[in-house]
Amino acid sequence: MGYFTNIFGDRESEKFADSWLKTYRANYFKSISQYPNYPTVFHLFSMWHIYFHPMRERKPHLYALEVRKLVSCIHACIPHPECSDALALCMLSIEQPQVVAKHPQYEIAYGHYMSEVFNLMQEDDFDALNTIYDRLNPGTKEKSPFPIGGKELWQSSKEAILILRKTGESKR
Repeated sequence: MGYFTNIFGDRESEKFADSWLKTYRANYFKSISQYPNYPTVFHLFSMWHIYFHPMRERKPHLYALEVRKLVSCIHACIPHPECSDALALCMLSIEQPQVVAKHPQYEIAYGHYMSEVFNLMQEDDFDALNTIYDRLNPGTKEKSPFPIGGKELWQSSKEAILILRKTGESKR
């Protein structure tokens, strides 16, 4: 696996998907090796940033600060190192939806990782989300970030989050 598989592999195979997941996770662990004393949320933000930064002109919606913050914070509510697995699965579903559609185990795994977080998000239980986030991200400058962007932005983005949740649940 590796770059060759990512470029020339069968874009609907498990090997192709696993290679992409490995590439995404490598960015997370690279960030940890460079900044070992930084909180998990920083490494997840870096994981997203490293991958989507070169595409910021073609896919500006994925590079917007609020999107990067939301994605990194919700996945930072999952313990290390599973948080990197969950974010990698999220990124795979965005970048390679055809392989996720063909192999439901990726959506099932994502739903497994994210079920508690998605339940709390659906219930607007920001206190519980912030408690989990703060416990798993000691030393972060920004404590208790939920709701990301404030309650008004939260309500407008809630529909998209529910769609992600339903996608993960439908494959269980």
